[in-house]
Amino acid sequence: MRESRPDPRQNHTFLTEGVPAGGPLVFPHQAGALVGSVMPVTMPDGQLIWFPAPSFTALYLVEAKGHLDRGKRLRKRALAQLRTAHDGKLLVTDKQAVLDCFAEMTKAVLLSYAAIEAVVNEMIESQDDAFMIKHSNAHCEEQELGKAEVVRRLSTPDKLHRVIPEINCEPSIKGTVHWEPFVRVRRMRDALVHVKEGNYSADPDNPSTYGMLLRGDADDCVLDVCALITKLDPDRLSEAARKTLKIPTVGSAAALGPCGQT
Repeated sequence: MRESRPDPRQNHTFLTEGVPAGGPLVFPHQAGALVGSVMPVTMPDGQLIWFPAPSFTALYLVEAKGHLDRGKRLRKRALAQLRTAHDGKLLVTDKQAVLDCFAEMTKAVLLSYAAIEAVVNEMIESQDDAFMIKHSNAHCEEQELGKAEVVRRLSTPDKLHRVIPEINCEPSIKGTVHWEPFVRVRRMRDALVHVKEGNYSADPDNPSTYGMLLRGDADDCVLDVCALITKLDPDRLSEAARKTLKIPTVGSAAALGPCGQT
């Protein structure tokens, strides 16, 4: 697909050399040209449609940032319109703004966590068919799990702690500064998904998940996930995605095989 500038959410590349007309690119392209990937789908009426192929990581995070930014603006608007009740309580008067804020921030948290899960699972599924992990079941019996079973049966924390180190040949990030961002996002995601007691709390110092959103506990969810994903795979996010997400551009790492073998 011919492109003028990259959409950070789409899989794209810049050609290192010119390509003549014909084949999948259809049109001739000069060296340095931007090319976006496309994928086909057969629609219910039988039409064959080609559509832009997203980079799932960038799609989730760019959209998460959009929701987060809107949520912050709505929160600012809501908190600018408080009134004092007869008993001294400060009340939010713009109900629509604060509820819209919660909706936007919930989307940001869920998309951010989805990006972690998707990256981790893709890293595992990209291994060859011989990839195996030893795992102890509930009866303390050791089993060997293939990559499909690892993706299906292990939790995301277990994958990050036990499986990803086997893939990138580095120590586990658990207990390091790189683990902290993951824990923050996971706790907020779990609180939103595994609702307890209607997500209500009358304790201002131990608020509900929505009170946490209102005080800013999820404000760094996108940056936290970007930091974690960059640690796991420095080349995962394109330069265009990094600019949109407003995170530093990193140098391209050499492509290595298992345990650093070229």
